[in-house]
Amino acid sequence: MNKNAKLIVDGGILSNGCGSTWKGIKIIGNSSGYSVEIKNNALIENTSEAAVSMFASGGWLLGQGNAKIKFTDSEFKNCKKMLELGALTTSYNPSIIDNCVHNGGKWSITNWNCYGVSITNNDFNNISHECIATEVGQFLIQGNTFHSGRADILFANVSPGFGTAIRDNQLYGANTGVRALGTTLGQHEIEYNQFLCGEFDAFMDDDNNYLFHHNDVTADFGVVSANNGIHSNDVFRNQVTGNFVGLLPLGNNPSHLFYENCFNTSFADNYIEGIIGGIQANPDNFGPANNCFSHGGNSTLNIYDMTGDPDPFTYIEPGDANIDCRDAVLAHPNITRMPGTSIPNNICQEAGSGQGSIPPQYNPCHPRRNIGDVNVAITWLQDKISQIQNDPNLSPAQKDMYISFYRRCLNRIKGLRYELMIQDGQNATVRAELINPTTDDDVLIVYSTYMAENNLTGASQYLASLTNASPQLNDFITIQQINLNRLNQGRVYAATALELSAIEIIAHKNHPYAGYAKALYYWLTGEIISTELPDFGKNGNAPRYGSSQKAENNISIYPNPFRDIIHIKYQGDEKSALMVTDILGNQVYNSEVTQSLNINTQSWNAGIYIITLQRGKEMIMSDKFVKIR
Repeated sequence: MNKNAKLIVDGGILSNGCGSTWKGIKIIGNSSGYSVEIKNNALIENTSEAAVSMFASGGWLLGQGNAKIKFTDSEFKNCKKMLELGALTTSYNPSIIDNCVHNGGKWSITNWNCYGVSITNNDFNNISHECIATEVGQFLIQGNTFHSGRADILFANVSPGFGTAIRDNQLYGANTGVRALGTTLGQHEIEYNQFLCGEFDAFMDDDNNYLFHHNDVTADFGVVSANNGIHSNDVFRNQVTGNFVGLLPLGNNPSHLFYENCFNTSFADNYIEGIIGGIQANPDNFGPANNCFSHGGNSTLNIYDMTGDPDPFTYIEPGDANIDCRDAVLAHPNITRMPGTSIPNNICQEAGSGQGSIPPQYNPCHPRRNIGDVNVAITWLQDKISQIQNDPNLSPAQKDMYISFYRRCLNRIKGLRYELMIQDGQNATVRAELINPTTDDDVLIVYSTYMAENNLTGASQYLASLTNASPQLNDFITIQQINLNRLNQGRVYAATALELSAIEIIAHKNHPYAGYAKALYYWLTGEIISTELPDFGKNGNAPRYGSSQKAENNISIYPNPFRDIIHIKYQGDEKSALMVTDILGNQVYNSEVTQSLNINTQSWNAGIYIITLQRGKEMIMSDKFVKIR
């Protein structure tokens, strides 16, 4: 189709007249209104490429891309892909895909550089790879049913992209529901969905920014948050049911919060490794985090509320004397439990996909997506932080907690503001505001302005100007230099073995910007590299926190946590000295160990204990153990 041409398929059939398949519809340029409309029970079938595409086989975008498409009430059958969207520069695209069916294909919809696309009320069936895969593109994804072989929805942003709204969908991916590689300037809003996926419901991998609430989460591993960096990720009011592990924050997630979730898992509600938010509380009222844990307050149930290997943080519990599901009775020793002051709600009646909408009190931290409302929210938050800093009635600890929360909001909304400005073409203004970037993330925002303009020369020159970069920013620069070669050459580009090796090495690194390497590797090879899970994700053996299994010394001490007894299994020819101290260093038990023994701990107070074993001058072990109520 040439520029300004239009095609309408109204109730008809487009199929192959000869041979096994045909190559679908190719669009050159765009026209006023919709370049292609397929409607009223039309059928498109048997295409070896996309049913409708803005890309040429072996080439690049036809014209400037960004044609507008409208598919309604129609079927796509045995098409490798139903739609391939693309724009040379970041462009608004009000294309609509509504109430359609795609039966059998490799992908359903891909998107490069188009934002504002609506995908609503569709069925994606028997899609072998991803139903929706996008680089930089943005959608409203609502009311759909997904059945994919790998990931229902995949964000693979090689450079910073835009936030998408994903709501009221049913996701049945054989492996993953929502998977994100790379970052968003704003925030993904994942809400009111029913996840019924095989292994992961959501896998937010590396530099990601998202809100995940009022969802039904049922996969073996519910929500993985791996090295999401400084972005504000809130996971709240979800029904997390039937999982092996509910939530898995792994690596560097300093602004990650989880609160008001209802858990019913078989091993652990939260398996945490590394850094998460310093205080887990309800950010609306700074009261108890108010998660309802699987153990229901019964410490004999042996399902952990928070385990793994977390850096220290504080968890706010209800301040009453009752022990129930909202108390962290099976928490890792690194977690300091503190009482809150407010009375918690019955969260299990309010969590999940069928429960209302975000209440008004979540604003101004969640303003509407327009520049005016965002600017008002930023001013309000800046004033609020100043008021807290100058409030003589607040203690330093209270000030730190409140300011930390509002700064999270402020950082998130500033990212949304830059996203909206870039979408509006205000790239020069963004660059002027960040002419002296103070953080690596500021650098990424500036770089994204050149990419939005398709100014590949400007992007390359900007990369060259970044001297004395941090190690993780250097990795980002390496990935972008390879990506610029790819974009300059278009689809004829083929990565060298050396380039693929460099990309793969960075993709396996343990920092947020590794996500951009994962995304580029996907677009070059079709393969998804994921952050590795702890060992239990690979072999089914679930390690408990703080366990002391010393096979090399023929010693094991268990259980951890313990209640009324500690078992020590010991096999050796030499005696060892065993000492137990409480967290203040007071000795509560000591003995020589020559064989297995059991220690009666009924009289010990609940809390953290250090068990040390020494053989002669050699320290054999020293580990934390916790006694629970």
